[in-house]
Amino acid sequence: MQTTATRSARPSALLVVCLLSSSFSLIAIALLSARPRPPLPEGWLYKGDRSYFVTPARYTHLECIDACHRLSDQTDGEPVALACIDSAAATDFVANTVFGDFGPRDYGYSGPYLWLGHHQWPIRHGSEAGWKPATVGCDDSYSHWRLGEPDDFFAMQDCVAVDADGGWRDEGCYMRYRCLCERGAVLVDGFRDEEETHLASTGSRSLASRAATSTLRDAVPALTLMFMV
Repeated sequence: MQTTATRSARPSALLVVCLLSSSFSLIAIALLSARPRPPLPEGWLYKGDRSYFVTPARYTHLECIDACHRLSDQTDGEPVALACIDSAAATDFVANTVFGDFGPRDYGYSGPYLWLGHHQWPIRHGSEAGWKPATVGCDDSYSHWRLGEPDDFFAMQDCVAVDADGGWRDEGCYMRYRCLCERGAVLVDGFRDEEETHLASTGSRSLASRAATSTLRDAVPALTLMFMV
């Protein structure tokens, strides 16, 4: 015959087992979380818990989204997306370490710029909805525009590039720059499709803007030489 004490002891024992099971689960999760990430191939740069990679080839902003995504083959399947620069520390790292690492090169027409994961989205009547980061959790309240930027030259500069000083510039998304990719960055759902749709809807203006921009920039050296003579 079971006593009251025996019957009451069973729930207590069950509770202890459940608590122990939960504790072991939490410990296992903590150990897995603390497990160091696998090392990355040569070329990746580290800043705290963030890792960056600069593509050797140049791409349009849209192509950079795909180029960064392909780098997940190097990160053991961890997602890679265009970088989110959302702090002064990250800006300093880009200026002093990222650009300093791959050093001076012959940039030619493309200039010493890297694409970041930001895009400007239009709303009704041609006004702008602001700059939208490409990655989940990126602090969109932070920016580091150069003086006079964004200027939306020819109303067709809807993507953000960073220069060797860490300053942001709005640029035509069709321009070909190297991509600054970030390990662990997750692309906002639908971001690529939205950008592709937006660029397709402004394709004719992109071509006109590109031609005008090229003409103006090509004329600058000639004008400089003329005034020096």
